[in-house]
This record gives sequence, C-alpha cells and structure tokens, in this order.
Amino acid sequence: MKKRAPGTRSSRRHIGVVEGTSHVAVLHNAVRLLEDARILRKARRYPSSAALAILSLEELAKFLALNEDFTDWISPKHRLRGRRRYDHRQKQKLSAQALIWGLGFDEVRDLLGAQGYTIEFVPIGTKSSDNPSIVDIISSIDDRTFEAKVAKKIRRSGHHRFVIALAAGRFDKIKQQSFYVDKNDDGTLREPRLLIDRATADRIIRLAGGAIFNTKMTLRYATALRKHAHAP
Repeated sequence: MKKRAPGTRSSRRHIGVVEGTSHVAVLHNAVRLLEDARILRKARRYPSSAALAILSLEELAKFLALNEDFTDWISPKHRLRGRRRYDHRQKQKLSAQALIWGLGFDEVRDLLGAQGYTIEFVPIGTKSSDNPSIVDIISSIDDRTFEAKVAKKIRRSGHHRFVIALAAGRFDKIKQQSFYVDKNDDGTLREPRLLIDRATADRIIRLAGGAIFNTKMTLRYATALRKHAHAP
C-alpha cells in the first residue's frame, strides 16, 4: 500500500462545502501552500516544506478573520474588528484555534487544568468575562508545566506540544530557521538543513492539514446555522 503524505486527507476532503463563501480564495491559497509544502517534503526539502506549511497556517488564519461565519467561533479578544491585518504571531494564535476545535473535551479540559482553569457552561448570550480565552490559556503552558501536568496524562501529547507552540507564536522562529543561515555567538553557523528535520516538517504539515480540515467542517456547521437564523 502506498503511504499517504502527511496531512493529505485532512486538507483535501470537504472542499466543496466552502465554495461560494466569502474570501474563499484565501482558503484556497492556504490549501495551495500546503500542497506545495507536501511537494517539497517529498523532495526531502524539509526546511522549505516546514516554512510553507507555516505560511499555510497563517493564510488560514486570515480566512478565519475575514469570513463572517467565524465571528462567533473566534475568541472575541482575537477578532479582526477595525484592524486591517494581524502580525505573524497573531495569525499563528488564530490558526491554533482551528486546531483546538478538533480536540476532544477531555483534552481541552486537561490543558486548561494544567494552568488552574476549568470549563464552565453558561447560557448563550451571556456577556463574556474578563477571563483569558482558551487559546490564551493554552498558549501560556510552558515546557516545565507541560512535562509535569500534561505529557503523561493526555493522549497525543506530542501533537499538543506543537499546538501550544503554535498558539504561543513560536512557529515564527521555526519559519526563520527554515529560511536563513545565521551566525551563533561562538562563530558557528545555524543552517536550516541541520535545524529542521523530517519529523518537524511532517508534524507541521499535519497541523496545517488538520487546521484546514477543522476549518472546513466548522464552516459547514456555521453556514448552516446562519442560514437557519435568517430563514423565514
């Protein structure tokens, strides 16, 4: 059996449900960048592959910010509002929300619990509190807390470590490492081919594929809700 490229199923399925929605060209561009990342991954160009997958995540975030169907799905603190654009770290945090949508209830509960928070159900329409958003809480989990309270308790902990890094905007460093050769303080060089390996590229490609898949599935549901709300 031919082995499937990382993240293939997630980004290609359900593409039809988004046709005709606002700013769909942005979503298609995110898919294009992911497809190009897979091509480079197959050619063993792991640093360039990882960088394009990160750009795909950032482009996906732009779609989430611009499409009105996601207004109620994005944390109020991270909506575009009057801003014209997000910076790279903000876009990475926004795309991490799409990955959080795909986590199980127990996974989100345990991640929040690691920082001393719990999930509380409130009536629809309740005024938002001043508590930090779910993505802000998850992004604040440091390595020590992760190892002590998350790694051995939650399934797919390797996946969650990358989701936390994405939510915290730490993928920007990986992107820079993927493109440029820089000099260390001791005079040695930091080369992309030595810093970004196949496992890292595969993980980021899977994250991008998963985020795109979750976005399409959530859009299907959000669009149905909007049509129902405006039905006579």
